[in-house]
Amino acid sequence: MMVLLFFPTVVDPLNFPSIACKLKESLSKALKHFHPLSGRLSWSPDSKRFEIIYDAQSPSTTFIEAECEEDFGLLVKADVHDARVYEELAPPLNNDDKAMESWAEICRTGELEVVPLLYRSAVTEPDQLTRLYEGSPMASPSLRRSTEPMSPHSQGPLLIRKTFISKQSLIQALKERAATTSNSRVSSFVAVCAHAWVCSTKALRVPHTDTIFNFMVDCRNIIGNIYHLNPCYEKQSTTSDKPLQK
Repeated sequence: MMVLLFFPTVVDPLNFPSIACKLKESLSKALKHFHPLSGRLSWSPDSKRFEIIYDAQSPSTTFIEAECEEDFGLLVKADVHDARVYEELAPPLNNDDKAMESWAEICRTGELEVVPLLYRSAVTEPDQLTRLYEGSPMASPSLRRSTEPMSPHSQGPLLIRKTFISKQSLIQALKERAATTSNSRVSSFVAVCAHAWVCSTKALRVPHTDTIFNFMVDCRNIIGNIYHLNPCYEKQSTTSDKPLQK
């Protein structure tokens, strides 16, 4: 699920070229830590496996500048909107979240405090998994990412999206209400997600046809230290040649 965060800005549009230049420079620095992102995922009919096609002569990735002319105030207004409008604001981000975080950190500070490390030996692909994809739709050329511009207003069924504004006072009230029935401290993230889940459950009583509900789950307390369990991202101080613990 993609989350769109809207922030008003006072940046002069005339300064956008310098901002785009900084984004490209920081992207170049970040990608050296994520070489697979410089290629593209493809299905090989010969080897019957997924392969990363990498151009060693010109290692690069596509950088696309896009602008949206929709009214910002209208998009963030607590109202019902045409869902297709938001497709212009959600580019296809077919990469790892950690790569995006690294890019943002380099763009903001100029360097990475935590350097990612790819442990290929820790991420093994069972042969059975490859066989599952043989002849499946996942092996079609549609896997190749398309950079052609979309026309969201003319494609797909008519869908509507409702925007709700959760004020700080509401979130605080939800957290205080949860504290009366639980000994653990509830974060703002958990409070908002739980509130949305309850509202969606109650909405099931209303006559409807198809209902689609996306929700986020906070698993940080269950997962523990993400640096030890994520094989593609570790703190330098914890990096060793020992295999990762299951």
